[in-house]
Amino acid sequence: MRANPYFFMNSTPLFQCPANYPRLAFFLRFSAAIVGILVFFGGLEQACAQIRVNEILVVNTSGKKDEDGTPQAWVELWNTSQTAKAVLLNQKLTDGTTTWTFPAADIMPDEHLIIWLSGKNRVVSSAPLHANFSPLPGGGSISLLSSAATPVLVSKLDYPAMEPNVSWGRDPSDAAVTAVLTGSYSSPTPENPNNFEGPGVSGKVAFSASSQAFSEPLTLTLSQTNPDPAAKIFYTTDRKIPTGAVRTTLELEYTVPISITTTQMIRARVFAPGKLPGETATQAYLFLNANAVSFSSVMPIVVISNFLTAPPPDEGDQASFMWLWEPSVPDNRARFTNAPTFTSRTVIDKRGSSTLGNAKFNLNLETRNDHDDAQREYGLLTDSACRAVRLWSSALPAPPAGGEPGLCLDRAIINRQIGRQGIENFFGFHMAAGF
Repeated sequence: MRANPYFFMNSTPLFQCPANYPRLAFFLRFSAAIVGILVFFGGLEQACAQIRVNEILVVNTSGKKDEDGTPQAWVELWNTSQTAKAVLLNQKLTDGTTTWTFPAADIMPDEHLIIWLSGKNRVVSSAPLHANFSPLPGGGSISLLSSAATPVLVSKLDYPAMEPNVSWGRDPSDAAVTAVLTGSYSSPTPENPNNFEGPGVSGKVAFSASSQAFSEPLTLTLSQTNPDPAAKIFYTTDRKIPTGAVRTTLELEYTVPISITTTQMIRARVFAPGKLPGETATQAYLFLNANAVSFSSVMPIVVISNFLTAPPPDEGDQASFMWLWEPSVPDNRARFTNAPTFTSRTVIDKRGSSTLGNAKFNLNLETRNDHDDAQREYGLLTDSACRAVRLWSSALPAPPAGGEPGLCLDRAIINRQIGRQGIENFFGFHMAAGF
């Protein structure tokens, strides 16, 4: 990436791709000439931090093998914190009869750890861990206990009798100490987030309209991709994962089309009796006023909204959404009225302790999956080290011979529009009335 003073703050590139996940540090500079990035800001939402017994494979005949080359039963722990490592030293695993104590071992934020239930009792911290018991094939439970002198229950997963190579796990939204939203997975996912595949999982939701900008009321319909008369669709309007329980106007059962009249994120999933909830689908809609409808730019346009009106928090992950429009035919200009090139759920907070109080503060941004809070692995507007996705603007020079497409950052200008007054001055409209 070529240097440009608009894209560096404290020697940190504006767009970079760390090895573990994409976190974009924004230093937004005001310009009345071109729109690059427009940001709405607001309040704080944080997920709870907890270690969960997440998934168990009781009968393993052809799946993941241990270091001896043999398939063994295993249990998976998940550190749900996005920021803090989980310390396991002296915590315990038990099947209710036999108890095994952890050596010095940690789980990094949002990572998963496998403990083999092989009976081999291996407790070398630098090697795979093996408990001193094996799970009961006819059904049972695995519990994680604290390291206290009188241990307390941290997390518990009950499981039924299982077929070979079919795992049992909990839904990512289930934060209960004893798992409630549980079911079987035909494709086990050791050391990875639980998937949404198999007969034990509800179906998926289809939206009649994908994420987009709009200027007239939008009627949105939801449907099941594989209709199940016994299943129901629940959706949320507060950016949270649906739980299948009505919460005033924030979570509702879908029965009639939804009228979208403001900038809004809709998240929906299917709930079928006796099954795990289906995969959460997410779409977001950006309301435009008349000035924005007619706006166009030779530069890509990025809008990040948290659907609120206050600045972002100093720390913690605040729910938000990002739309990207790139210049396109026939005149190589970007317009809100075109379909976005890229959209994603995101989280944001302020960045840099020395600049938190500044009017021109830095901004951290992470892309997130539609269905959970795992980081979405996209190299967006990044240097050549990020190879997951390339976004190229036809208004900019072609990439060098042999190079991968990517935005030519030293040709871009990022605009800072913070607060109601700034946006009104630039576009002549009120934030609460539309973009």
